[in-house]
Amino acid sequence: MMKRRTAGIALWVALAAAPAFGQGCAMCSSGVHASGEKGQKAMSRAIGVLMVTTLGMIGGLALLVYKTRNGGQDSLEDETTRPGSFTL
Repeated sequence: MMKRRTAGIALWVALAAAPAFGQGCAMCSSGVHASGEKGQKAMSRAIGVLMVTTLGMIGGLALLVYKTRNGGQDSLEDETTRPGSFTL
């Protein structure tokens, strides 16, 4: 119940903030277009650098979660504990 309420509040806050994000993009875009060709290239490079860094961090975190999701249980398994195996 508490998780559902927290998720609802988080969704409401995200939807309420959406117009502010849109204004930031419009302001940034108009500023870049006014700066000329050199400014546009610099902004494109800056966006690329920020994207690579952010996606690298997210990818690293996802890889860490993927590798540790079982809590190390895979390394403790032997043939007698695997499903479908039996001993006589």
